[in-house]
Formats: sequence, C-alpha cells, structure tokens
Amino acid sequence: MSEFFQEIYKMRPWYHNFEKLGVQTNFPDERSWKNLWFKKQGIRHHAKQQERKEKCIVPFIKKSISDLHNGGNLNPRILYLFASDGYYGFLAKKMSPNSELVLVDNDFFAKEHISDMERAKTMAHVLNIADKTYCVKEDVNNYIKNSSKFDLILCLGGLYHIENPKEFLQKLKSLTSSYLVISSAVKADTSDPNYFETPRPGFTWGSWFSEATLHKWLLELNYNIVDSCSDKREGDDTQAIGGAYYLCKQNS
Repeated sequence: MSEFFQEIYKMRPWYHNFEKLGVQTNFPDERSWKNLWFKKQGIRHHAKQQERKEKCIVPFIKKSISDLHNGGNLNPRILYLFASDGYYGFLAKKMSPNSELVLVDNDFFAKEHISDMERAKTMAHVLNIADKTYCVKEDVNNYIKNSSKFDLILCLGGLYHIENPKEFLQKLKSLTSSYLVISSAVKADTSDPNYFETPRPGFTWGSWFSEATLHKWLLELNYNIVDSCSDKREGDDTQAIGGAYYLCKQNS
C-alpha cells in the first residue's frame, strides 16, 4: 500500500512509480496531461515499459549489493548516472541503508518546470534516506572527469542520450571498483555489431546502436559480463526500439 504525501503530489508528474517503496506517485487527476507529455517525448505504454525494465534491473542491483555485503563491504559507494527522479538509486539504498548514494542528472528532461534533482531530494527525505544521499545537477560527462571510485555504478537509460557511449563506458572503467549495471534503449531490428549512428536518427542529439554493438563494446573494454537480458518495446510505431540490460563486474 502506497502512502500519499502532499509534497510529492505537488511535484507531479513522476517518471517512475514509487509504489514499491511505499510512496504514491501516480495520481488520477494528472493522467491526461501526464500521458500527453510522455506522448510528446515519443514514449508509448510507459507503465508496461517501466515494469519490463524493473524485471531486469532490480535483480542485477540485488545481486551486486548482496555480493558486496557478503564480501564484507556493508557501506558501499553507489553512483547513479542519468538518475532522473532517483528511483533505482533509492531501491539500492533501501537494500543497503549504510551506503553512500550519489545521483547525477543534468535535468535535460525536467518535467513541468520542476527539476528532477529537486524531485529526488524531496523523495529521499520522504523515504527517510537523505543521510549520505547527494543529488548533483551536472552533465554526466563532466561529473566523471574528476570523480573518485564507486563500488556500484548504475548507468541506466542514458547511454543513447550521449554522442560518445563507448568512450563513456571506457571512462567508467576507472571509476568502477566492482559492479556496473547498464540499461539502454537500442535499435531492435538489427543484430549488426557494427551498427552505430550519431545523432540518433530523427533527433539532433544522442546516438543509436544495436544490442550487439553494446555487447561488443563491453567485451572490447574488458568488462566481465555477469548477466544480461533484453526486451522489445511494444506499441512504438516510429522505430524498432528494444532495451538492453547488463550486469558487469570490473576485471582486476
């Protein structure tokens, strides 16, 4: 059962559904204009899409934290890049309450003139996990230039937003002491491991690549792929879009 909080209601719409964390973020009065916003951004069947993502991402986070705890690290440092409203970072923090959590996002997709980092800060207080939780409004490329190491890095949903995804993954190598969880939208109608375009077709920013391309990059960068899964987005009539998900461990 999710609880209603006035401060959360005022910051609607929320990109993720926080019901599993006990907080109501879906509100009947926002349904029409929320759907209009998502349609404008080219997103279809948003709720089902998020459910499919969770089925891959959450088990990867659980395994990472379990392995860190079992190895004696009860205070892991967690970095969440392209953090949006912080949802997956907060799931990780609930699994590891003594962890340090850093959320980074440039607020490019800020909704209804409200910063997603402000949403994340508010949610952290509502969830009572604001201690050692830091929300950083900054471009991820800039942030990782001077960052220290993290035990777990969540790179979720943003690789195709940038023009240099392989170079970005290479830079994360120096920051990842243990685990990296990746998710990205990918071109689903090709298995060509060399397919790559920038900017993404139909857009003026980002890049576009296949799951096979992403897989090849990870191997070329000497990441140890522990697990992976994929899905196909339903109902998108403009492009063949899928999702690729990886749990990687840093090779020593």
